[in-house]
Amino acid sequence: MPLFSRDNHDDLPLPDELDMAADLHQRVNEAFGPIWRAQENRDPDLMQPYVSDSYLERSRQQFDDLDRNAQIHCIEEDELQDVAVVRPQGEGMIESAEAFLLFYVRHSTMDLKTGEVIAGDAVARRAWTARWTFVFDPQRGWLVDRLSAVWRAPNGRKPAKGKWPGLPAGWYSRRDDPTEWTYWDGGAWSAADQALVT
Repeated sequence: MPLFSRDNHDDLPLPDELDMAADLHQRVNEAFGPIWRAQENRDPDLMQPYVSDSYLERSRQQFDDLDRNAQIHCIEEDELQDVAVVRPQGEGMIESAEAFLLFYVRHSTMDLKTGEVIAGDAVARRAWTARWTFVFDPQRGWLVDRLSAVWRAPNGRKPAKGKWPGLPAGWYSRRDDPTEWTYWDGGAWSAADQALVT
């Protein structure tokens, strides 16, 4: 098992890979709601404890653009379903990490001048897979640095049990057992499945 450590004992110690996975699961649980609320309210202060300075600055710019264009994000019924933390590779210090999130949300963008939905879906609550990239800050711990959508259900259906659309093959620490690394072959779903359970 790779060992991860830091020489500066004044800072937070960089944990081994299983401690790292447990910390990331906790961080996702803490940050998931506040990041959505920050997006919905265009309030970067709500997400500040959980994100990197660069992510915070990008969000401020995005919120300024929304204000200038008289637009808002409408985010409702968000629910975190599962988390898969990617097992780190190699030896030595690790200062970044990734986790995949499976969640449900109704998400749209509205033009306040017309009341029209200009992006997303204001009706259907959809399943999503997203990749969160984290960086390790010696004083603040793991911080979200980037969010990217990997997959979105084409309708309001949910992925069938045992399927995780968009999750690539690899070793993961899963939400229901964060202290174990399990292999996902990526073959338990296909594009044709596209969420078969309502």
